[in-house]
Amino acid sequence: MAENRVKHEFNRMELTARMERDREIIAKYEVGREFHRERVENTHYELGRLDEKLGGRP
Repeated sequence: MAENRVKHEFNRMELTARMERDREIIAKYEVGREFHRERVENTHYELGRLDEKLGGRP
């Protein structure tokens, strides 16, 4: 019985550590995603401004 409890406790520690690593990866992904989304929006705006200066290109 005590042996099973120890196995379960180690399994729980491994799963908890895995979950924390996954949460960290997700957080980094979301930060990078937001950065690139803003950059795409800014670039789109800049292209629109340049198109206006070039005579209204689509």
